Order: sequence, then C-alpha cells, then structure tokens
Amino acid sequence: MSRGKLAAWVLRVLIGLAVGLLVRAFMAAESFASHRYPVVSGVHNHLKSMTGFDTENYCVDVGSSSMQHADALSRVAGALRLDNPSNDWNGLKGGRVAFGQRDNQCSQPPGSVGIELRYYVQNSTVCTYQGQPRPQNSCAIADGAVWNNVTGHTEFELFLILLHTPDLQDNSYYHHLVNHETGHALGLQDGGTIETADPGPIPCQDSIMHNVYHGCSVNYDYPTFFDKVAVSEMIPVSSSTIGRSYHWFGP
Repeated sequence: MSRGKLAAWVLRVLIGLAVGLLVRAFMAAESFASHRYPVVSGVHNHLKSMTGFDTENYCVDVGSSSMQHADALSRVAGALRLDNPSNDWNGLKGGRVAFGQRDNQCSQPPGSVGIELRYYVQNSTVCTYQGQPRPQNSCAIADGAVWNNVTGHTEFELFLILLHTPDLQDNSYYHHLVNHETGHALGLQDGGTIETADPGPIPCQDSIMHNVYHGCSVNYDYPTFFDKVAVSEMIPVSSSTIGRSYHWFGP
C-alpha cells in the first residue's frame, strides 16, 4: 500500500472512531437527560439481580383484587415480555435483564422466595413516599437494600409493585402501567413537569417514566430508546469498578 493510500485509510479509521465516540457520548447524555438516577443524585438504585445474569423472576397476586389471577398474570406478562418483545425491557445488556414467570400467586405455595418482582393487584392501593401518602394509584416499593462496594450501587433484593385494578384492566393503559412501575425497579425515576421531585433538564423527553400524570402529553406503552440505554448504562460490565463510567453497550 502506498503512503498516500495508507494515510487516507488511517484518516478514515480515525474519523470513524471519532464519529462513533461522539454518537456514544450523545446517546449517553440523552439517556440520562430526564432521570434522577444517576445524574442528579450520583447514586444508582436498582435490582440486585441486574448486576449479574440472574433472572428477574416475577409473580402476580390478586388477593385483594376483583380480577382473576389468570387475567392479571396475562396482563403483566404481556406488558413485560410477550405482547411486543422487540420493544420491552427483556434481554437488555446481553441478558442482564430477563424476566422469568412464576405461575403461582405470590402469597400461595410455593410462595415468593427468590422472586424479585412481586406484582400485587389491588382494588384499593395506598402508595407512600418517606411515610407520606402519594397521589398515585400504583407504585413500586423497594425492599432489602444492599450497598455493592464493587460497583458503588445501592441494590435491592426485590420490589413490591402495587397495581390498581381498574388501571390494569384498562386496555389502553396497562402496558404503560406495568412497564412504568417496572422501570423503577430497573433504576429509573419519575420525570415530568409536576408531582415529581426531579423533572430533569428535559422534563417530557420520550420516556416510559413520563406520562400525563406528570404533566406530559403522551403515555408510552413500552420503554423508549432513551429508557433502554439508561438502564443498560446502569448495569456494570464484569470488569467494572467503583467510579468507572457504565456507558457500555456490550454484555
């Protein structure tokens, strides 16, 4: 190869690398644009199972709901992984997020041991934050906090997700409902223009975490590109250490 051709080839490679880094930087900046974790607080909070390759098992319970268990389970499973697999959370980061269904109710044998996501469908829900009632009909409650010294994340053993029966029965809303509350378990915070402590620099950016109840105009049914990138970036790679950026798109 002549010097001229070699120089041109090297230049093309360098330009390609530069463009790739700029695109990745843009994606990283945009992905966190409207979410509290980790940009505002500097803290990652999510399910412990996301750090490894442990399946996020889920169960559904209708002990205090007028819905039949089979109907409620079908709605949760549909939103999580069945109705539109290309658009949901399942399979992110090389399988770090992968949902496994348990067919029993959470409160029925063999119970909920080892189940990270427990969806309780209720006719009447009481959602609180720091001991204070919240206006939301549905919510996600973290339990079993563990500080991971390697990743620098606060990781939770499980999430209790309370779903309001009428909302889960609503054909035009239940996909958003389930994916929104599950988004909290995967590390995302509410965002919008009202009723939230952290609207973010782009309050109504496309996101499953933003909806009409937070002052935005659209309820997304499935996590958006920004949501998926944000969650992926909170999942460390095997060689990650505390203080390292998690802007990485491989497994």
